[in-house]
Order: sequence, then structure tokens, then C-alpha cells
Amino acid sequence: MPPTKKNPAGPRNDDPPQPPPFQRKVVIAPVQAIGLSVLAAIVIAAMTGVLGQRPGETQASGGGLEVQVSYPEVLRYKTAQPLEINVRNTGSATVNRVDVRIDRGYFDAFEDVRFTPDAREIGARHVTVSLTDVPAGESRTVLAWLEAEERGRKHARLQVAADTGPALDLGWSTTVLP
Repeated sequence: MPPTKKNPAGPRNDDPPQPPPFQRKVVIAPVQAIGLSVLAAIVIAAMTGVLGQRPGETQASGGGLEVQVSYPEVLRYKTAQPLEINVRNTGSATVNRVDVRIDRGYFDAFEDVRFTPDAREIGARHVTVSLTDVPAGESRTVLAWLEAEERGRKHARLQVAADTGPALDLGWSTTVLP
């Protein structure tokens, strides 16, 4: 310490007082630790692609038909992805008509749904697309473009029925992330 000068008015110290000694440490409350863990998990999930768009697939066969559905399993809000339904005639004769019927509630969660081929019937409970004259061993495809409008998990049921034979039932769900 440098020497201080004497003041005729009295003693004067120009140096500020020293702070009291203390130990520096980070204190995290339990709620904060949980919050930091959740944030870290979200960042890791996003970096590994878990929160990205992901396709899904399901299939069924029987009664001379084979159905394969490719759908968006995880979809982001306001993005569009296709729903593709492939129907194959595994029988030995031509099938005159195959009705593909999907729950209407699934499509209500999406905006501007377009079908190829066009839907034959859009009812209160189902959307029906008909495929005609499917030769033995050949396939037909129903394509619907889905633009996510509502966040959350959307469940779908699909029923495929030929003019002969029992119907095939399939189910899947699409999660729409913000």
C-alpha cells in the first residue's frame, strides 16, 4: 500500500475498502436443474433428428389384396407430405372395384387435402376413393397431399374392400409438431 498524505483537516484514506472474503459457487434449485435437463434433452433430440419429419409405413394382405400405406409419422406444422396407399391385386382375376375408405377425422386435421384419383365420396365419417378394373398382379395407388394444420397426434383408420372378399383394416397415427 502506498503511504497516504496527511491532511490538515484530519486523516483521509483514498483507497476503497476491501470486499469481504467469500467463496464463489453456482447454486441451482431442483426446479432449475429439471428445466436445464429438459432443455438439454430438446437440443439433443433436435440435433439427432428425432424432432424432424419422419415417414412411416404399414401394410396388410388378405382376400386377394395387398395394401401398403406410406404416411407421415412425424410432420411439422404447415408442411406438406404425401399419404400414399398402394393396393395390389394378388388374386388370379381382375377386381372390378376396390373401395379405399379412410376416416374423415384424420383429414380434418389437415388443410387443402388433394386426392389422386379424386375421392368418390366425402361423407361425415369417411372419405372413399374407388379404384376400378385392377388386373391380377397389378397395383393402383391413391395419393393424398397433407398439409399440417392442427398440432398434436392424429389417428387414422383405413379400410380397403374389393367387390369380392373381406375388407382389410389398417391403422396409423401422425404427430404434428409445432
